[in-house]
Amino acid sequence: MVLTAEQKAKIEANRQRALQRLKERGLVPRAKLKKLESRINQNNNKNLSTQITVVNSSNNDIISNNTTKDTLNKSIPSNDNNTVVPELSKRDASGKAELKYIRPTVRRKDFIEYDFSTMENSYGGFINNDQLSERDSLLENQEKTFDDWKREQAEKSRLKFGKDDDETFVVENTDNIQNLGGEIIDLKNLPTCEECHKNHEFDKILFKYFNRKICKKCVLEHPQKYSLLTKTECKQDYLLTDPELNDENLFHRIEKANPHSGTFARMQLFLRCEVEKFSFNKWGGEEGLDQEWQDREVNKMERKEKKFQLNLKKMRKKIRAQEYTSLLQKNKFGEKHIHEFSAPLETNKVNDEGLAMVIRRCNGCGLEVEEIKF
Repeated sequence: MVLTAEQKAKIEANRQRALQRLKERGLVPRAKLKKLESRINQNNNKNLSTQITVVNSSNNDIISNNTTKDTLNKSIPSNDNNTVVPELSKRDASGKAELKYIRPTVRRKDFIEYDFSTMENSYGGFINNDQLSERDSLLENQEKTFDDWKREQAEKSRLKFGKDDDETFVVENTDNIQNLGGEIIDLKNLPTCEECHKNHEFDKILFKYFNRKICKKCVLEHPQKYSLLTKTECKQDYLLTDPELNDENLFHRIEKANPHSGTFARMQLFLRCEVEKFSFNKWGGEEGLDQEWQDREVNKMERKEKKFQLNLKKMRKKIRAQEYTSLLQKNKFGEKHIHEFSAPLETNKVNDEGLAMVIRRCNGCGLEVEEIKF
């Protein structure tokens, strides 16, 4: 196969480009590098001045010039991807070039999905505490309007109770008239606590489930009125029945999961003042409730005594039947013999374990029993 001058020039240009890349990467030993350079110099000394076309990978422009060693090296790009290639730093005793850094043979992301060396400890959560503290500090330094504060309180209430609250939050130490979202409200006519008639902020649970406007302070100070009772406590303390407690028109209630087991019936909580009011109307006041409780306790004791006397009567019948049975056996078979053994009598017998044996004889029937002598 005969090559033309243009083909030979292209081959020589490719050889120069490959040699330049090997030199830059430091992958060619010094002896082999000198051999290749001498071979190229010999080819260049033959005055082969041919027209070579080199295609630049970056801009696809065609460059035409005479092939010499200097011009060819200038026209060759350093890399196909136009990336910076590490230069040779030093050469060791064997002649191999040392790179400034070690090139990885594989990509880390192809084999490592989660790199724990780059992760930060969030102390049990997915939120960076440093970023969160920085954000909170920035938010605290910013000035808030009343609408912003009201929106923030509504958001906290939604996160805590799961639903948006329609309560109106009132700022302390304000005038009688306060503009809230375009609505003018007279603070003097706002609803107050039913117990102290002072506070405007009510207990959320009592207001939501029992429709009672009671502040938290009064709830803590009057547990005999605003504490919550279970269904069992209502039946035992106030003598109410299941149909009455199940009637939703009579009592408000809170239903929660049973704390003893998830498979049990749901727990129902009632407000003490509502249950107490209904119980007093049913039994005729507090005295009537106490009298009914005493009557039920007396009836309970009478039932226990009656049950005890009945069991005692059954036991006596059973003992009488056993005495009659023993009398019949005595008349039929005679009296039951009770053995009366004498003192142990010495013998020369020894058991398997080498222990001496003695004999005891009944004085009435002559029954002999062997025993071990200790």
